[in-house]
Amino acid sequence: MGQRRSDGEGLEARLRLISVLFFAVGIAVLLVTVNTPLRFDEDVGAGNRATLNALSAFAVVFGLGILVFPWRRFGRDAFAVVPVMGTALIALVIAFSGGFDSFGYRFFVLVAVLYGLYFSVPVILLGMLGVVAAGASRCSTSRTSWSS
Repeated sequence: MGQRRSDGEGLEARLRLISVLFFAVGIAVLLVTVNTPLRFDEDVGAGNRATLNALSAFAVVFGLGILVFPWRRFGRDAFAVVPVMGTALIALVIAFSGGFDSFGYRFFVLVAVLYGLYFSVPVILLGMLGVVAAGASRCSTSRTSWSS
């Protein structure tokens, strides 16, 4: 018979899976929004579609990397790289899809949930401060010249 994992290892594996599912949901919403003629179509110009699709591809690779990275060799807080990278990706999606008018702000909820599920209170507070700063940053709030 196989040896049963300790509760800590099982929890770690489940939380990694949840984070990958969050990335998958975010990527699916992004791809559908960018590549179908929805009401957001006027916000996402032809030049932005390629960039947003490239960000989606990077997120897929990062999400798969979460599954294969040897997290147990590092402390629990090393996993903070996942929501930090998610916050950065969301800020880039917002920058390339219309600033304050962007559909991307809704993705910050996924990052906030991941912080709340896994980390200690100080890390949650620091992470949420980062999420708020990313949402309010100049990169996220203005229509950038990158979208021409």
